[in-house]
Amino acid sequence: MIQCEDYLVSVIVPVYNSKPYLKYCLDSLLNQTLESIEIIMVDDGSIDGSSIILDEYAKKYHNFKVIHQLNQGQGQARNSGVLVARGKYIGFVDSDDYVDRNMYKHLYSLISDEDADISVCKSYSVDKNGILGKPLDLWNKFGNVLLSRSDIENCDFLNNKCSPVLWDKLIRADIVKRHLSTSLKRGQDFVALIDYLSEVNKIAFTSARLYYYRHHSNSVMATPESDEVILTDFKTERVAVSKILSYFGGTLISKLYINRIIKEWNVRIYNYPNLKIIKDYIVELNKYI
Repeated sequence: MIQCEDYLVSVIVPVYNSKPYLKYCLDSLLNQTLESIEIIMVDDGSIDGSSIILDEYAKKYHNFKVIHQLNQGQGQARNSGVLVARGKYIGFVDSDDYVDRNMYKHLYSLISDEDADISVCKSYSVDKNGILGKPLDLWNKFGNVLLSRSDIENCDFLNNKCSPVLWDKLIRADIVKRHLSTSLKRGQDFVALIDYLSEVNKIAFTSARLYYYRHHSNSVMATPESDEVILTDFKTERVAVSKILSYFGGTLISKLYINRIIKEWNVRIYNYPNLKIIKDYIVELNKYI
């Protein structure tokens, strides 16, 4: 039996009311071809029966661990998992999605062979019934490539090169543990990724599609636009820009990102003339450019 201190990879699954999809997700992790892997399931106050399923897996499989906590949001659920993770590398999976059985073996081989800090795969979109849809590029335009820190700082990395999510990546655990997730309601992945990039020297990409993102009525991508959504995203944007300028100010990666969001936010608030706080912020960013 693999001892916890010997795990190569820890996969953290934050769970909140995911019962219809949860077993499919957990079974895809149970069947991973990488043997040295632990699965940390964090029940973030579920009330739909997900907790019972998590307890069943933790009781039945030695490498499945469950943490139960009051509802605190996805960021804090991830943090609870990160704090107890024993793997050399950490991955994240959303509890309504699922992964290819070779995902973590592939990403581990890639990150270790290339001595990289992060490895990244591609993904597919599936519908609520798990029916395969189109390839989901999420601005990930790289094929099989290894990028240095200089490469990252001098390309349009944050706009249309690398996906702004965590679930298609494997990351050095020490980096993740130094940058715990925020409590932002939306865009936590992107903000966390910016923090990770501040310590990265190499990122390895593969063109293999190994993650399956389930698109349904409760998924983030299906959230309709509204004043509340715009203001929530704006809060995240301000945090993201602050971090980008702190870590990468003066480099091409920051200039290209800020140029894009100025244009996009001008378009996004066109039908929301009362959001003066956003207009004022755009004026300030224009001064920076």
